[in-house]
Amino acid sequence: MISQMKETGEYNATSSSTSQEKPDTSITTTKAEERVGDAVQGTPQVTEQGVQGNPLQCKRNYINLKETRGIIGSLLYLTASRPDIVFSVGLCARFQSNSKESHLKATKRILRYLKGTQNLVLDYPSGENFNLIGYADADYAGYLVDRRNTFGIAHFLGSCFISRGTRKQNSVALSTAEAEYVAMASCCAHSLWIKQQLEDFGVYIDCVAL
Repeated sequence: MISQMKETGEYNATSSSTSQEKPDTSITTTKAEERVGDAVQGTPQVTEQGVQGNPLQCKRNYINLKETRGIIGSLLYLTASRPDIVFSVGLCARFQSNSKESHLKATKRILRYLKGTQNLVLDYPSGENFNLIGYADADYAGYLVDRRNTFGIAHFLGSCFISRGTRKQNSVALSTAEAEYVAMASCCAHSLWIKQQLEDFGVYIDCVAL
């Protein structure tokens, strides 16, 4: 089935990302002004304990799920140009169907962090350095609900940040070494995918630093 597209007018969004080009660099900024109070935060999140709460605690404070889901949806849109909030937003998104007061406070903390860091930008300097570098890290039994590990990966092409990802591992690691090994394996797989994509554009890389 083929559907037709039609023009509905100019795109306009309060929470959006903008690009600025200069002679030697291209900067991507994010504007986030909705749903933010007067207070600001220095970091998007303190610990996972503050978001998840005590999994053995039976008492629950009911909240407006529609409000929480609306905030998380807006934050997921912003992660396209704000990689510093990817992990925190992803963690809050895990509890959309069963949110508590601690989850709502965590999402509002991210909003206050965005208000205090609206001037942060992604800088993409020009140059001839096409070295592909990958980074990986993981915690150990950090997810309090099922004691699984969460890992994150990031890739740079020269001095330019091009890829990032964070997810919960599928199995429970028996040691910190195993958790780091799984994270590095995922980073290697993603590095090979990026390497293949670059070759399709005529950019050939001999080795990838991890």
